[in-house]
Amino acid sequence: VSGLDRRLVRHVPAVRRFVGLGAAIGLASAVLVIAQAGLLADTIAAAFLSGAGLDALAVPLGALACVVLGRAVLAWSAEVAATRAATTAVAQLRAALLDHVLRLGPHHPGLPSTGRLATLASRGVDGLDAYVGRYLPQLLIGATVPLVVGIRILTADWVSALVIGVTVP
Repeated sequence: VSGLDRRLVRHVPAVRRFVGLGAAIGLASAVLVIAQAGLLADTIAAAFLSGAGLDALAVPLGALACVVLGRAVLAWSAEVAATRAATTAVAQLRAALLDHVLRLGPHHPGLPSTGRLATLASRGVDGLDAYVGRYLPQLLIGATVPLVVGIRILTADWVSALVIGVTVP
């Protein structure tokens, strides 16, 4: 994934754990998107093309409701995980910065001024919150969902997959 900062993943354990969890949630979401689309298509086809009544559609509609509920639970879980990862990542990075400064000593010539250090430790590290809490989850979903949907299209109808593969880019 090109927007993923590998140095951050390497140095901040909370981000490393979140990337794995976020990818798993993205994969599960993609599977549920495919299931929802299939159930919706089958239910509509049964209702309008086959003239199935409400009693015959009860099971597919119930399954569709379960899939929608599952997607909502996954979205909530992703939000909670992202918020928790962002908070933990900011705390870990701040602690690492403080440890580094203390290890070097306050008068080390390579350190910026105290004011710049304070700004870096506050506003600079706080910028990580939006990256881990908002950008990174969307990046993971954007990487997993199209891939899984593309594989599903390829297994269902390779000609359609070829047309999509040629026209979408």
